[in-house]
Amino acid sequence: MIALTNKEKKWSTCFFLPLYFVLARYLLSFIFSFVILFFNLRLDEAMIDPWFNVFYDGLLAVIGIVIFREFLAKDFKVTKGKRIKLLLWSLTIGFLILYATNIISGIIVSLFSSESSTNQTNIIEMAAIAPWQMIVSSVVFAPILEELVFRVGIFACLYEKNRTWAYLISSLAFGMIHIFQGLVAGDLMQLLFLMPYSLLGAVFCYLYEKKGSVMVPILVHAANNFVSMALIMFF
Repeated sequence: MIALTNKEKKWSTCFFLPLYFVLARYLLSFIFSFVILFFNLRLDEAMIDPWFNVFYDGLLAVIGIVIFREFLAKDFKVTKGKRIKLLLWSLTIGFLILYATNIISGIIVSLFSSESSTNQTNIIEMAAIAPWQMIVSSVVFAPILEELVFRVGIFACLYEKNRTWAYLISSLAFGMIHIFQGLVAGDLMQLLFLMPYSLLGAVFCYLYEKKGSVMVPILVHAANNFVSMALIMFF
């Protein structure tokens, strides 16, 4: 696996991760509102959240790419000559590993609750209102952003020091961010979904470690979100 430079570690630890986990939701909400008012954009109230998701995921993904540009350039270089194989493996074997994990964890959760996570419920509701915005956000921007945060900013950064802690912290952080909104709303039942989301995070770490390129979890993540969106929209 490619190591981050000291400069990338500092930018990640001191800026990118705090931005993603703490500041972005408030800061980007303000900027998004300012843009709407300044340009006098007429958005239906129901469309605000879907468009904000596109803005939020897209802008943070770009910031992450800029911060980790040296890492990504090295990652791209080491995959030379095997990119087609990595693409095919990601969309077949890699996707099947993740999907099997999804099914198994879903069965386990269903033994305790028949409800969906708040995150999934919100996605379904927004997809019904703004399907194309949700496709762009969840299939294009979110996989890039989340893999840069959890697999590069956390996993790759910690991996050199302790592989076990790298897996645990990256996976649990991935799980927590997907149930955080429900927990803040006071729904402690969302803790049931920490396990399946964290397992997905662990699988993404495994795929990244196994193939040595962050492009693999990005592709598998995008494929998983695409299938989820297709199921939501057409079934």
